[in-house]
Amino acid sequence: MKTPSPKTENAFTLIEILVVVGIALILAALAVPAVSRSLESGKKAQCMNNLRQIGLGLANYANENEGKTPKHWDTDSAGHEPWYDWACDGLGLASDAWRQPKGLFRCPAAKTAVPNYTMSEALKGSKVLMVTNASMRVYVADGDGASSSGINDSAPFGGLDAKRHGKGANYLFVDGHVEYLTAIPTNGLTPL
Repeated sequence: MKTPSPKTENAFTLIEILVVVGIALILAALAVPAVSRSLESGKKAQCMNNLRQIGLGLANYANENEGKTPKHWDTDSAGHEPWYDWACDGLGLASDAWRQPKGLFRCPAAKTAVPNYTMSEALKGSKVLMVTNASMRVYVADGDGASSSGINDSAPFGGLDAKRHGKGANYLFVDGHVEYLTAIPTNGLTPL
């Protein structure tokens, strides 16, 4: 009777091991881009949610201030300077909550530690109900809010970073909706 050799019965060959490793590498190569796209999609969705919340805060501000939007800088009001303060107040947050390194005023895809949203200069101090084409008028955009100065109301519409989320950016419009666009909606940034 022939007894099986322990060396050949349970062992893998080098070819079998290389095939398994090759398959694992191919699967990993296919999974990494999908996971990366999923993470980027999540960042874009979080940014859109941030803008919706900011929009609610600004709507509450307008309701309490004769229907007017805040100014970018309000030197007449002690303790409240940038429009971020007013949005925080409208949400019941501390007026300096926008200074936090993470949170509502930070786009998760941004690489800077400053607030990452900027308000349109064309709207400062405007009555919300008097704004024409509210569904096409940009209120706050995904951009660089470092100076709080806002989006210029004429070309080149400074302060915008239209490529933060892939090929586009998120925009909050006066009517309260948030939209992802690949091109800057220049007609929504011009003076009223």
